[in-house]
Amino acid sequence: MYAGNPDDVPTIGTRAMLVTSSNQPNELAYAVVKAVFENFADFRRLHPALSTVDIRDMLPGEAAIPIHPGALNYYRDAGLVH
Repeated sequence: MYAGNPDDVPTIGTRAMLVTSSNQPNELAYAVVKAVFENFADFRRLHPALSTVDIRDMLPGEAAIPIHPGALNYYRDAGLVH
């Protein structure tokens, strides 16, 4: 992925994650997640690290941190989670 480094580099982390404070209003978290999800194809074209990420990779799984209620509302409204 990076010029001059042909080898794999072991790392830890997630493929992609949006993080916010629990102090953010639900409406703001909802709007940000909606904007990212509805424009994800553009993000994938703009950054090579996202080129192999599928939108479903961005859905919350067994997260170590709580999912913001506003984000969860978007996931539900979009039919991405139950």
